[in-house]
Amino acid sequence: MTRITHVNLGGASSAADGIGSVVESLRREQGSRGEEVLVLGPGSGADRGSIGRTCSAAVRQLSAFGPDIVHFHSVFRPVHALLAAWCRRSGLPYVVSPHSAFAAAALRRDPLRKRFWIRTVDGPMLHGASGVICLTPQERTEVLDAVPGVGTHVVPNLVPGIERPVVRTRPASTRHARRQRIVTLARYDVYQKGLDRISAVAALLPDVDFVVHGTFDGNDPAGARELIRVSPPNLAFPGIVTGAEKSRVLAEADLYLQPSRWEGMSVAVLEAMRAGVPCAVSPEVALTLGDGAETVTVVPDEPGQAAESVTRLLGDPEMRCDHARDAQRWAERMTDPDHVIAALHQAYELGETVPGRGRSNTRRSGAVSTTTVRIERSPQQ
Repeated sequence: MTRITHVNLGGASSAADGIGSVVESLRREQGSRGEEVLVLGPGSGADRGSIGRTCSAAVRQLSAFGPDIVHFHSVFRPVHALLAAWCRRSGLPYVVSPHSAFAAAALRRDPLRKRFWIRTVDGPMLHGASGVICLTPQERTEVLDAVPGVGTHVVPNLVPGIERPVVRTRPASTRHARRQRIVTLARYDVYQKGLDRISAVAALLPDVDFVVHGTFDGNDPAGARELIRVSPPNLAFPGIVTGAEKSRVLAEADLYLQPSRWEGMSVAVLEAMRAGVPCAVSPEVALTLGDGAETVTVVPDEPGQAAESVTRLLGDPEMRCDHARDAQRWAERMTDPDHVIAALHQAYELGETVPGRGRSNTRRSGAVSTTTVRIERSPQQ
C-alpha cells in the first residue's frame, strides 16, 4: 500500500470540525511513514461548490493520482456517494468512516430523510466498500443496525498532537487565585454537542466560569445564536482556538466538559485527556470510551444532578489529579500513532485488489466480515 486518498468533501471547513482534524493527522502520519497521500477536502481544489463540479474535479484528481485505496470520511454526502460509485465502476477499492453519523441520536435528527438516504444511497455505498472503519465497538453496533451485512473494522481515532503538553502536579485552580473554569471545545451545534446542557448547568453554578470554544456550523446556527443570547453571564462563547492557544486554554482549565448527545470518538475529549485535564462527559460520550470511561466523570443528563456531580469534582482536587493522570495514560496508549496507523493499514490491506485493479478479492457477497483491531497496552509506568 503506497498511495492513499482521503476524501472529506461537502462537510465543514472549520478548524473546529473533528473530521478535518483527523484527516490532517492521518495525512501527516501516513506521509511520515513513506506513503503518498492525497487529501480531497476543503482547500484541495476539488471542492468547487456544486456537487457536479466537485465530483468532476475529484475524479480528475483521483485519476491523475492513481491511489491504491480511497478512504471516505463521513456519510450523508452526495459527492461521496457519487465518487464511491465511480470507484466501484473503476475497480478501485475504498473504505468508509461514518464518524458517528449512524448513532441513534443522530438518526433522530430528520429521521425520514436519513432512513430513505441510507436505504437508497449510503447503504449501497457501504456494501460496495472493502470495509467500514468504526471508531469503537459501540459505533460498529450502530453501523450494523443501520446497514446490516457490511464488513467492519474497529480502529480508534488518531488525535492531533498537543503543543507543549501539560504535566499537572496540582489542579489548575490552586496555582493562582481565580474563579474555577470549565472548558468545552465543540462546534456550536446545540443538540449534538449538548450546549443546552452546558447552559443549564452553568445557570446552577454561578460562581464557576464556563467557556465553550468553537464556531457555528450548518446545524441550526440560528438556534445556537439564540442559546448564546440567553445564556447565563458565567457562560462564554469566545470562538475557536487552535495550536498553542488551544494548549494554553487546556492548561488553564480546572475541568473539561463534553455533554454531547452522541460522538464517534471525540477528538476534543481525547485532546483534553492527553493534555492532562480532568474530564466530565455525558453517558453517551462515556459509551464511546470503553474502559477509558473509568478515567472520567460521567455526569447525569438532569441539570441539577449534573451540577452536583461537577461541584463534587471541582471540590476534590486530588480526585481530579488522579483522574487526569489515569486519563492521560489511557489516551496516550489508545491513540498511539504507530498502533493506529498499523491498524488502519491492516483494514486497507483487506481491500487490496487482484492484479489489474479488479474488484477486491476480500469481499463476500452478503457476508458480515468484522475485524476488531486491538491496541496493545504498555505496562503502567
